[in-house]
Amino acid sequence: MSDPDRTALTREKILAMLAAGRVSPEEADELLSAAQGRPRPWRRWLNPFAWASAPQLWGLAGATAAASIACAPFGIAFDGALDMHLVSAPHPWRRAWIEALVAWPWLASCLWLATRIPPRRGRWRDMLAMVGAARLPLLIAGVLTRLLIGEPPTADPDPGQHHLLLVAMLVAVPLSVVFIAGLWQAFRTVGGGQRPYATLSFTAALIIAETSSKLLLWVL
Repeated sequence: MSDPDRTALTREKILAMLAAGRVSPEEADELLSAAQGRPRPWRRWLNPFAWASAPQLWGLAGATAAASIACAPFGIAFDGALDMHLVSAPHPWRRAWIEALVAWPWLASCLWLATRIPPRRGRWRDMLAMVGAARLPLLIAGVLTRLLIGEPPTADPDPGQHHLLLVAMLVAVPLSVVFIAGLWQAFRTVGGGQRPYATLSFTAALIIAETSSKLLLWVL
């Protein structure tokens, strides 16, 4: 493969070739290192995982995980694969670490296993990096919600809190949608693009990840 051909490949195309068995993991790493495409900004926003480098993804994923754990003293809990809640008391550090493991590696593992039905060769480490980076909008939603409404509202909030709750919802819901969209892009990228029953597999993986994460947190 010539250098121009190498640089024309996006991360998404390379991982699709790997998932389909057209290249080996070693060849995929070589192609990923050689890919230098510079897409238009709108294409980056549509699927940043197709263009971001591995160091960029791992850096963002690690920073997001660290920041999520650091939110524990401020009563921001990521208590599930897809969840973010405000709690009235500082969250214990041990609990925050356990939740981080469930929210990141466990969710990534569930999505990665779903990409292998039917059998594919997508790599777990790629899914792990992308899922970690995709959690950034959920982290932002938690921080902004805490800043907007302060303490978690009671069952019967004061009238003055209603508008703050509405604003917080208008902020948190779109960011949560972006989070789910990021997981979908990670699923498609690692799984090799469009596949039969991809939407069904993705939805089932999310349901299994969320349900099992609640069970794991209850046990631990």
